[in-house]
Amino acid sequence: MEINDKPEEKITELKKKDINEKDNNFITNNPNDYTECSTIQILTGHGGLVASIIEISDDLIGSGSEDKSIKIWKKENGQFNLLQTLNGHKSSVNALIKISDDLIASGSEDRTIKIWKQENGQFYLLQTLTGHDSFIRSLIKISDDVIASGSLDNDIIIWKKQNCLFEILQTLIGHTNLVTSLIKISDHLMASGSSDKSIRIWKQDDGEFSLSQTLLGHSSYVLCLIKISNDTIASGSWDKSIKIWKLENNQFNLLQTINGHSHPIWCLLNISNDLIASGSEDKTIKIWKQENGQFNYCKTISDHTNFVASLVKLSDNIIGCGLSDHSIKLRKF
Repeated sequence: MEINDKPEEKITELKKKDINEKDNNFITNNPNDYTECSTIQILTGHGGLVASIIEISDDLIGSGSEDKSIKIWKKENGQFNLLQTLNGHKSSVNALIKISDDLIASGSEDRTIKIWKQENGQFYLLQTLTGHDSFIRSLIKISDDVIASGSLDNDIIIWKKQNCLFEILQTLIGHTNLVTSLIKISDHLMASGSSDKSIRIWKQDDGEFSLSQTLLGHSSYVLCLIKISNDTIASGSWDKSIKIWKLENNQFNLLQTINGHSHPIWCLLNISNDLIASGSEDKTIKIWKQENGQFNYCKTISDHTNFVASLVKLSDNIIGCGLSDHSIKLRKF
């Protein structure tokens, strides 16, 4: 079945698809340039795809899964061990963000956002936010007291903390299908990706966001976004491509299209000023290096048996990789 034949409302089911293709071999253009990204630990305990991973502190990470739980992992003697399991969501946890040193937020297919507060080394539920009419796919922190959420109801909700609790500040309407990804570009700019194949740039002025620009170029769902620099962002899509967008004269323009994956791209990661990574349903992570303003292929990491659903950069040059086999693979880069 062609990608455009997939009904857009079924996007939450696509991540469950089993891919039975043979893995690609590990490839590198110049193996002397970078380490082998060796696996240092595999975290197990989730009962479903690991959709989101965040770093809470140097020795604490969190992960959200299809199994409806959030797991908190603590680093001791160089190894991460399960510290706590947070239950409360009634469906898959698709998004996690760190708000502050003692607050994290989780977004779920149960249409709620939960705020969790850390006290005495343990997290407890502080607040449940309701306002979306459908599954929540993405969360970002805008400031210490403002967060944003994107949903299958096509809307983005801006939440502001008032009197220690979050309330709806604004609802952004513009996408014509589900909002899959959100990123903060600067104090005044935010971007959203959608299954309507577009990326929308939102500008903040006097505390209110308004639509500034619509970026078109992908032929299918935009699944993920990352900020590369203050004037450059990247998008990954169901169409198997990565597109690089650069801000010039107050407008983002398409700078480059990167091809190489054989299946949809579910996650992107900014590793450093000149390196980005992409994770795909083709079970690989690909590393791309920027030279002379263009990103070129560097290497493929293909020792996964399931597709790559999430990526995060952790302290000590560690990359966390959430997989559809329910595990988290930690790599030293």
